[in-house]
Amino acid sequence: MATKKLRILCLHGYRTNVKIMQDQTRALRRVMEPHAEFVFVTAPFEARGPSDEVIERLYENHTPFYEWGHITKLERQPEASDNGWYHQYVGFDRVVEHMDEQLRTHGPFDAAVGFSQGGQMLTALSMWYLHQRNERYWKCCLICSGTRVRDVGLRPLFENADGSPKRVPIPSIHIIGKSDPYYNTCREHAELYADEVPDAPLKKVVFEHESGHRFPSADRHPDLYEKLSDMIRLHCQTSD
Repeated sequence: MATKKLRILCLHGYRTNVKIMQDQTRALRRVMEPHAEFVFVTAPFEARGPSDEVIERLYENHTPFYEWGHITKLERQPEASDNGWYHQYVGFDRVVEHMDEQLRTHGPFDAAVGFSQGGQMLTALSMWYLHQRNERYWKCCLICSGTRVRDVGLRPLFENADGSPKRVPIPSIHIIGKSDPYYNTCREHAELYADEVPDAPLKKVVFEHESGHRFPSADRHPDLYEKLSDMIRLHCQTSD
């Protein structure tokens, strides 16, 4: 009897689109598609400004670009007591509505992959759904170059009243480039997740590569994507 394919939700990065995310995940899809179906979701907002210069040039025939809302800073200087929570996400309510539509239309999902802002939203949505609905809509997360959640309105989802952390209780894999200008905040993002989740077959995995804000090259890391595939499949099969 044929094994049912996993369904993997994919959230693209800031001011990009589904086409770009498909290209970015090509190496992962190549090894996983015998076992998985990838579902790419477009962010709910058309980009309010230009994308990265390289993206604009390479994908000039694949516009428009989209974003998962935009960020505003608090109208004061950050303080130590803010503990890194000093942004406001404009449009997060619409993101939730949009994802609800996607879950109804394309779900259920076994795993989720997020790149950059898509990874940030994946983490925010994971905790929002857990706290507001007691729902886990994916069994594990793979986040590449995801910057840390900093929205003050979401802080209670990630911190207790005494300031101690509430770790995301979902098995996670984090891919971070050592040359990424957002390296430090990507590391902080990984720290939002629990090191171990009860009944999960593996601990949290953080993989660092020598490149920047991108998925690592399959040529330079020939075994990486096979390992990622094995980990995702193990998490999903164990959770059944």
